[in-house]
Order: sequence, then structure tokens, then C-alpha cells
Amino acid sequence: GFGKPTGIDYPGEQSGIIKPLKEVGPVELANESFGQGISVTLIQYITALSAIANDGKLMQPHLAKQIVYTDENDKVTETKDIKPKFVRQVISKENSELMREMLEDVVTKGAGKKAYIEGYHIGGKTGTAEKAINGKYDTTGKYISTFACIAPCNDPKIAVVLSIDEPDPSNYYSGSNAAPLTKILLEDIFRYLNMEPDLGENKEVVKEVTIPEMRGKSIADAEKILSNLNLNFEITGSGSIINDVNPKPGVAVKENTKINLIADNSQKINSDVAVPDFNEKTQKEILDEANALGIKVVFSGDGIGVSQDIQPKTIVSKGTTVKVILEKPEN
Repeated sequence: GFGKPTGIDYPGEQSGIIKPLKEVGPVELANESFGQGISVTLIQYITALSAIANDGKLMQPHLAKQIVYTDENDKVTETKDIKPKFVRQVISKENSELMREMLEDVVTKGAGKKAYIEGYHIGGKTGTAEKAINGKYDTTGKYISTFACIAPCNDPKIAVVLSIDEPDPSNYYSGSNAAPLTKILLEDIFRYLNMEPDLGENKEVVKEVTIPEMRGKSIADAEKILSNLNLNFEITGSGSIINDVNPKPGVAVKENTKINLIADNSQKINSDVAVPDFNEKTQKEILDEANALGIKVVFSGDGIGVSQDIQPKTIVSKGTTVKVILEKPEN
């Protein structure tokens, strides 16, 4: 359905830009492989996404499900249902099922984690593009961030494409801005449609949280922090102030993990911390996490974290510098 109008019942639809195969050489093929040199409208995008949700069947999109005619007294005189219109089979049923599985992996394991909602099979795709202005791709920090999703993947009912025009340049990756906004939208849609979570099949997906710094705080404050993070805890010692924590602040653990709070007035406050896992995090997320733990960070490159010179969970002193390599994710 790309490269030509979808036939939606609304004027002004554009065709987008898809070059004919005979005009695609090595350079064009290289550009198109990461999303440049082509353009699609959002209605084309969601129509194609819906074909994946619909076992490979491409349908003509419509803005309305039904037209209702009324008289001057607002009495209904006629109704006209807009019936679904099948266009053609674009991929096989088997391939559409495989693609839905891959899209769900993006949300449970990949760059779309911030769209994850417990109990719902959400499949998504992130997209971050330099904005095209006057025929050239902008290099001054203007982007378009898009997150597309299907839900639930095992029995699709909803397709959503959310796009942000020129997001904050310090947080422009769609996995960090469009995905969490889509999550909020989906939560409202699930409530509106009375769609119950499928907790039985999603039990294996448990959220990870990073243990925060609590040393020097009162027991009551530490308990409140851990409760808000869905972490269990036990207290060792009879003091009133937390002077150590195990595992150390910075360690990523699963929800409901038991944290040992040590409150021993005879000991000094331990200031050692664990180096967090900065993989797949934006520069801002890395800095926020490092600053909260008293760790310094030096960056190389641009994008999201792909490697670090001190491995996650390594115990270090506050003030330690961690070198993090950033790379731009694929669109």
C-alpha cells in the first residue's frame, strides 16, 4: 500500500515517495535500508500495520464506521454502515503471525520497553528520523519520533501510530518519548474497551528496577521508597538510620526482590555503589541515574548506550568515572 493513496474517504491524501524499482541503485538501496530517501503518510503506515494485524489482508481505511442522518428534531431518519473493503493479500497469514511475534519482542525485550503494559500482548516498532526540510535532512537537531503498535498481538483489536514532530533534542529517540506516550494512550483504550489483562500468559515478563540510594535516610523513608518501587525488604540492626544496603544502590533487580536494609548505629555509612547497566538508555537517562548514585560518566558517540568500560554491578566508590559508548539505534 506504500507509494499510492490508500483510498481513504477524505480529500487531499498524498501518495508518499517510493521510487520505482528500476530507479533504485546501490546508493538508493543503502539509503532506503535505514529509512531515508522514502516517505509514507501516517495513514499509509497504520494501514500497512493493520494488514500485519489482520493476517496479511490489506483493507481500505475509513474515518467513520457509520453515518447517521437526523431531521430537525434530531430524530434518526437513516443510518449508513461503512462496510469493510478488502483490497488484497499483501503477506501470508504465517508471515503476519511471525511479524507480530517479532513486534511483541520489541516491547518486551527491545527498544519499545517503555510501551509495555503488564498482562497485554503489545507489539511495537520504534522509528526516529531526521526531519526533511527543503529537500535535505536536517542536521541541527530536528527529528520526527514515531511509535507504531498492535494490541493484543495474539488477537489484534487495536492499531496505533503516534508521531512527535520535533521532540526535545536531548530526548528525541522514539523509544524514550513516543513509546511511553503510546503506553498512556493504550491504557485509556484498554479501559474504554473493557479489555482485561491476560496475566496468565505474561507472568514471565517482570519489570526490572534499579535500587536507589537510601543510605543516610530514616528507616521510614527507605521503606516508602522501596514500597513505591514494588520491592520487598528486611531490616538488620536496631538503629534509626540506614547505613548500608544489599544489594548495593545501582543494581538492577526484578520487582518483589527482597532488599536488606542495614541500620546499625555502630557502623559508618557505606558509600560504595554498584555501576548500573547503561545499555539501551539515552544520554539523559544515563546521566540522571549516574548523578543519583554519585557516579561520573564520560560519553563517546551519540545515541543510546551500547557498551561501558566498567561492567554493571561492579562495586565502586562514589566519584568513579564510567566511560559509555553511545550509538544511534536503527530506525
